[in-house]
Amino acid sequence: MPYALEIKEKVLEFFKKTKNSDGIGNASLVSREFGIPKQTIIAWATEVGIYKKPVFLVFTKEQKNKIIELRKVRLLSIEEICEELKLSKETYLDKIGHFCKQFCPLTKEEIGVIKNKYSIGPAKEIDKQVVELRKENLTRKEIADRLGLKLSRVKTALSREQFLLPLNTRQKLAYESKLEKNPNAMEEMRNSRTEESFLKQSKSIKQAYIDRPEWKKEISLRFKSSPYIKKSSHTFGELREVCKQKKFVFLCSEKQEPDDKYLYNVNNKDNAWEIECHCGRRWFPSLSELLGRGNISSCGCIKSLIELEVFNFIKEFCPDIEHTRKIISPLELDGFSPSKNKAFELNGLYYHGECLNKEEAKFMHYEKYKLCQDKNIQLIQIFEDDWVLNKEKTKGYLRAVFGDSSLLKINARDCKLEECKFREISGFINENHIQNVYRGGVCLALKLNNLIVGAAILSKQTTGYHRQENVIELARYCVRIGYRLRGGLGKIVKYFINTYRPKKIVSYSDNRWSSGGIYKATGFIKAAESAPSYWYFKYGTQGPRIHHSNFNKESIKKIFSPENIKETEWETMKFNNYDRVWDCGNTRWELNIK
Repeated sequence: MPYALEIKEKVLEFFKKTKNSDGIGNASLVSREFGIPKQTIIAWATEVGIYKKPVFLVFTKEQKNKIIELRKVRLLSIEEICEELKLSKETYLDKIGHFCKQFCPLTKEEIGVIKNKYSIGPAKEIDKQVVELRKENLTRKEIADRLGLKLSRVKTALSREQFLLPLNTRQKLAYESKLEKNPNAMEEMRNSRTEESFLKQSKSIKQAYIDRPEWKKEISLRFKSSPYIKKSSHTFGELREVCKQKKFVFLCSEKQEPDDKYLYNVNNKDNAWEIECHCGRRWFPSLSELLGRGNISSCGCIKSLIELEVFNFIKEFCPDIEHTRKIISPLELDGFSPSKNKAFELNGLYYHGECLNKEEAKFMHYEKYKLCQDKNIQLIQIFEDDWVLNKEKTKGYLRAVFGDSSLLKINARDCKLEECKFREISGFINENHIQNVYRGGVCLALKLNNLIVGAAILSKQTTGYHRQENVIELARYCVRIGYRLRGGLGKIVKYFINTYRPKKIVSYSDNRWSSGGIYKATGFIKAAESAPSYWYFKYGTQGPRIHHSNFNKESIKKIFSPENIKETEWETMKFNNYDRVWDCGNTRWELNIK
């Protein structure tokens, strides 16, 4: 945009006035004044030779030593250093400040000395005068008028000295100043109060009234005898319905209130209603806890909705299940059945992840498993994604472990054992096994009236521990959900030994799900226990978990772009918004064949 010559001359005239001793003008100030871009002003000033670009300031060795000496030995401020070295304050102030911060920082004691020297010296005397006058019960405004200070300065002095009058003294001063302005102020305020407005006042206001001798007795009586009770828009019928939905037992402490009566005293301080939790504990929750933002689902025995869902599911066929901290104190169990001697834990991915728990995450699940094992308790540890993504499989397994009496019981001797192709049992295993299907090997199926009720896959491995000759791994074994198959694994193992004559059969049990009871019953011996392994999941989601073996060096290069790959696997996964959880390890079982 072209500018008139007159404007250009005015701009340059003003620019000359803003130049400092080093010939650097303040283009920003001129730009704000005339509304012309800063770069345009600099270009005009450069044309006529009145603008000199700032140069990068470098101290000589002698200047550096001098600054350190002035700063360290004499404790001078940055402004005083500029004066000692005869340097321009406008040009060198920030430069010296940066140098002092980098090469000669001061300790807290040294900074205190400089502060006392430059700022607190005369102020301390003023603070003392303010405090002395305050002790004479003068108001802050009176102190400010007497000393010729601003009211904010008086407040700062009192807070700096941490001096406050006693509560009663402050209140008396306030009331006296009110009465000076209007002798009838307290009488008028008192007459305008109602029981409801008085109860709504803060505690300090109530106390202020009571501190006045002439009001004390009557106001105390009014406060105690006030008929005002806070009511709610909810009725007893609504509260009973909510308790029924949450599987609580609603109890009234004194008498059965009608459904259409509104709830009173919403904080339940007088114990107007009592609630019995599904765990058996009774307590007196407030209305906001039951209907408001809290929206509780238990008395505290259950911490999440998913945990409550699992707890209620098991309670249907295992009534004595309970939340407890007494078994492996101080650690808790989300559910424990004394009659079955079995327990379960629901592990949320985020709350049990390594990003939140750091190093503790590696062994927190394994340690709980070992503590229960020492007490001969089988602990089932369910991850959040097991329940959210594979609910039917998890339910079927829990019903089998906790002994649901509604399961259809059949014997292996009533079933027909057949060798079959992989495609015939792959769908069955996917639907009924927690870990999904395993490819390859000898496939065996137990059928009852042409319905597969149990299946197994046994394969010969060529790598790792199983590369020994004629050592077979029992890779998968599962039973149809809703059935209890007695002697199924024994029949399959016996058939395989007689047909294929293996030297040894090995298998692995996941410590999160099984204690290996089925292997013991079949004749397997516990050989070893592996350390906990880890699984990745997308941070902030409910899974699924992915085993870390899927993220080796080569896989990571294919999954993530080069700029998102860091030095280690864990750093790369964290950078790409992944977290990890640790399991309880596995147990290896072996069956030696003579």
